[in-house]
Amino acid sequence: MKDIFPGPGKISIQSLDFIYPATLLTETHDVEIYDANILDSSYEQILEFVERYSPDVTILTTAPNYLFWRCCPLGISTPKELSLLIKKESDTKLILIGPHPTVSPEWVINECQADFLIRGEPEISLYEFIKSNLEDTNIKGVYGNGVTTNGIAVVDNLEDLPVCDYSLIKQYKYHAYLAKNYKTGAIIEFSRGCKFNCIFCFNQLFRNKYRARPVYKVIEEIKLLKEKYGYQYFYFIDELFNYDTPQFRLLLKELKELNIQFGCQCRPDIMNEDLLKEMKNAGCLIIEYGIESFAKEILYGLHKNINVKKSKYIIEKTSEIGITTRGFILYGLPDENIKSLETTRRMVWALNSKIFIGSNIVIPYPTTQLFKQVYGSKTEIGKSEWNYCSKNIGKLSHTHKFVIMLYRYIIHVQNRAKLLYKKYK
Repeated sequence: MKDIFPGPGKISIQSLDFIYPATLLTETHDVEIYDANILDSSYEQILEFVERYSPDVTILTTAPNYLFWRCCPLGISTPKELSLLIKKESDTKLILIGPHPTVSPEWVINECQADFLIRGEPEISLYEFIKSNLEDTNIKGVYGNGVTTNGIAVVDNLEDLPVCDYSLIKQYKYHAYLAKNYKTGAIIEFSRGCKFNCIFCFNQLFRNKYRARPVYKVIEEIKLLKEKYGYQYFYFIDELFNYDTPQFRLLLKELKELNIQFGCQCRPDIMNEDLLKEMKNAGCLIIEYGIESFAKEILYGLHKNINVKKSKYIIEKTSEIGITTRGFILYGLPDENIKSLETTRRMVWALNSKIFIGSNIVIPYPTTQLFKQVYGSKTEIGKSEWNYCSKNIGKLSHTHKFVIMLYRYIIHVQNRAKLLYKKYK
């Protein structure tokens, strides 16, 4: 049986959601990963490949890539158009994975005319389903062909995930996510899930339970990528990289021996100076902090009970230790007002030389507590929460849109001024 994984999207990072199951399937199947993203392929080019390869099964994701499972587009226009074209021009069986099938399976399967979906974390269930020649419809997460009650797949033990077979994507060169000094980089996963419960976080149906991969597998994967494929920079895609456990400390110790550099996402409230130093010594080049706001009342409403003073202290220490520091601010939050916006702006200004700030309008994704808080159980939501959210996102905040855009612009100007200062000082 032949299987292909063509992935839509624009950011050129490895799609681990394809590589994990493809690696498992290579034992029994002829597998090909076609990265339509990095090739910037047209629909015609993708269809030409499907026709040439003539797969028995084709797998598509509704997220642009693995990074966007947690912050995906609200629409599925690209996977829908591609799915319909593939079904029209080919006899291949079509399976969709991604956040949209997980949350709204009936909507996705009807829109995309797929044969099956895998809801949730697809790696093991997808492997088992294809290995059964698509006959065992009792596998967790399988949806379609009359099967609607199999629940959502979760990889309870990350040791079940393989060391990825990167020969499947050796023809592609992926850019170094956030690291401008490196031409290429690789995405690595140490853990999944989070110990916290922010109301906007899109992990209620999957990826909410914290789990870590065995350190030896992570290190084996990094060694393979470094020694065989020449990668020197790695980005840990974990939602909560700095959850301080003996396993995490062992990972830092092993990373130090590899002489590589890496980036990651962390929470400032569980960071400390000792851990920062260990991370720096292990090769940490970049840390992204999810700050969301510097206004205490806004953070409290988000169930993100981070101490603002500690966040400021950790950001300053991260910068002083020599780790590039990035932060994320969200606008349009519940109970936001001019005062809370000004509080955040003042703190960003005070930290201007220490951190690069990215900002965006918050999205109340379906199944999140924020979605329920904003939209409630309105009957007009219907089967497609995604469409409803997309059409009504402007109703989220009482803060005037112009004010939000003004504050985003001010922070953008501050970032530009900082870059110019570093360039010409």
